[in-house]
Amino acid sequence: MEKTVIDSFKGKYAFLDNDFPCFIYHDGMRFSSCNRAYHASKSFDVRHRIGCMLAPDSKAVRTLGRKVELREDWDKIKLKLIYEDDISGAISHERFLKLFAEYEAEQKELTEKVKADREMVNAYEQDKADFDSFAAVIRKYVGVTELTPTIVNEFVKKIIVHAPDKSRGHRRQKIQIIWNFVGELKQDEDKQTIERQRKSRTA
Repeated sequence: MEKTVIDSFKGKYAFLDNDFPCFIYHDGMRFSSCNRAYHASKSFDVRHRIGCMLAPDSKAVRTLGRKVELREDWDKIKLKLIYEDDISGAISHERFLKLFAEYEAEQKELTEKVKADREMVNAYEQDKADFDSFAAVIRKYVGVTELTPTIVNEFVKKIIVHAPDKSRGHRRQKIQIIWNFVGELKQDEDKQTIERQRKSRTA
């Protein structure tokens, strides 16, 4: 017997879509689709669950589901919820498989988001530590009247002098200063050049 491949949840297969109208009862509340019940289950907050019930469309429901603070046991309970619905016949096995695939994709997205957030936090903490160290050096030399090699070494990590550039008809030479802790401070090279040329003409 030739197998039928279902590649769209439209027409006679519309009932397989997670947003297909149906009544799902969960914790004493009635939801009008699997999608609403699933996202409502992410939190014990009654306001969130009511929001999932009353949201105008599936996009709004998914937005609520992405923004809510997940219950601590969500990773353990989410598959249990749809598995019980599959076994009890509350949803078809085809819909269960579709839900399972979507939840796996959601888990991957959440894992990547957590990783990105952790990297962002680590970068912030490192930047803060570097700034604090740089600020400490600045405070150390407030009011200094003489610039010594020791002071320069505490502030400057390295100085890079590039080869002269005469491509525009004028000799230009780029100098990069890499500061300790904070790296290179980006500035507008054209403004610096104009200021140097102005000073040279008035000298």
